[in-house]
Amino acid sequence: MTAEPLLKHSEKLSMTRHDAKLQQITDTATSLFVQKGYNETTVDEIAKDLKISKGSIYTYIKSKQDIVFQILIHVENTWKAKFDQVEESFAGMTAVDSLKAAIKAYISTVDQRQNEYILLNHIVVSLDNKGRKQLLGSVRQVAGKFEKIISRGLESGEFCNPQKETIGFIVTRLCSDWANNRWFLRRYMDLNSYTDFVSEMAIRMLRPNKVDTLP
Repeated sequence: MTAEPLLKHSEKLSMTRHDAKLQQITDTATSLFVQKGYNETTVDEIAKDLKISKGSIYTYIKSKQDIVFQILIHVENTWKAKFDQVEESFAGMTAVDSLKAAIKAYISTVDQRQNEYILLNHIVVSLDNKGRKQLLGSVRQVAGKFEKIISRGLESGEFCNPQKETIGFIVTRLCSDWANNRWFLRRYMDLNSYTDFVSEMAIRMLRPNKVDTLP
């Protein structure tokens, strides 16, 4: 083995260790943010829980807000992977079925990452302009996925309401509400029935002149 491949292997191993430590910092911070609140949690407390120095943490992040960006990245990676899976089957599906599949995929992500979604929803007011823009950009990416399906439905005649941007955003918020209001919603429905409810609401908005239920 030459020196160059050895160096690349060493760099890869170092990056893996760096990523693992950053993930550990993010997970610990997320738990503290959920328990105590974002503003009330200090970097000193995160370091104490991890049993490392505050200075060590700052070799991985520049500020506490950077941890929020890491949380956002993890959330985005999860829902993008889910969407990638369902989008592979869209070619042989109607727009209605594609929308239902996308909603199911996204609500599944929200359920899987519920603590992160609750946290991101609550701390948005504590972020600076850069942080708010990044969070809003993530929401727009999800809404854009729904808008793409709605556009296909408008072209095929399955949908007739042209307000795809508005409806895409509403659907995104309804899906996210499973995390924010799950404690209340679970009194009346489980994850599957809530998914069906959001799908029906979305399709009724897109076909306002039809009173039929979902196929």
